[in-house]
Amino acid sequence: MGQTSSRETKLTKKETKVAQDLRDRVENEGPEAIAKHVRENLDRWKTEDLKIGISVISEDDIWLAERLKEINKPYCFVRSMIDQDIQNAEFDGKNSDTVLEEVREKVQKSVAANSITRESSIFFISGRYTDIGEFPQLLTHMEENVSSLKFELILFSISAISKEVIEKKYQKLKSRVRIVSVGAAAISAEPIPIIDLAINLHLMISELHHYIDTFGISMDKIESLPSEVKERLSVWSVLTKSGTALAVFITQQIGKAAAVAVIESIADLFIPVIGSLISAPTTFLVVKDFLNKYLDQMKEDAIVVYDNVLHSQQHLHTDA
Repeated sequence: MGQTSSRETKLTKKETKVAQDLRDRVENEGPEAIAKHVRENLDRWKTEDLKIGISVISEDDIWLAERLKEINKPYCFVRSMIDQDIQNAEFDGKNSDTVLEEVREKVQKSVAANSITRESSIFFISGRYTDIGEFPQLLTHMEENVSSLKFELILFSISAISKEVIEKKYQKLKSRVRIVSVGAAAISAEPIPIIDLAINLHLMISELHHYIDTFGISMDKIESLPSEVKERLSVWSVLTKSGTALAVFITQQIGKAAAVAVIESIADLFIPVIGSLISAPTTFLVVKDFLNKYLDQMKEDAIVVYDNVLHSQQHLHTDA
């Protein structure tokens, strides 16, 4: 990323032209033009200077808010990099405890000055230090104002930067367990010997990797942790296996659960086992219990990783 500047800024002629071009595109193509503009320029922006600390909304902000209101699309204002404001205040010998309220007052005054944006929600966040700002409130705002599917896509794309995010990810993943378990049971009901077991193994492996990706507890992230932290993670037993080894590991786990389920379930005395080692009802219970168990463990792993990262950040913040 480029260097940052926290001074108040005005758009250059070039930036004004870019803003006008974007406005024209939105007029012609609709809100999707904004997403296209981001995709087209993302690589270039990674190497450019970032202008932060802008606490006064522009005419373009007002214009965009008006367009979004016209088509009944929810929106909010987000003032980011509050941590940079705090660091600048500390460098200048000012009271850092009052920085957020000072920035809030300035932004709210600017937003309230226009009738179009007056009732808009505003959130102040730090993308670097999760204990600064209002990211949990922003997350709740998004959950309440977009569809469940859109919020899930947003949520799964966000790093596990707070315990609130981890919990919301967990709840969304939890809601998938029954659906996946029903799918596994349906596969077991098909009279295709061995094949149904292979498909269900693939299904469970894919779901476990989805949990890992969603919580951000990949091997790269885990490798950077101290040894004593790694040893506490249940996900290590999955991350250190692949291919046949992982399939054998899962088979052993579900085999134990299936044996218990068959003994405990009187239903299996009456349901024929066709093409499967266990019946569809038992498959549902076994897969559901297996996924719930590992989802719970990976949630705890994500919290351990988060606490370790937060501890490191606090040391960096203190030493800065």
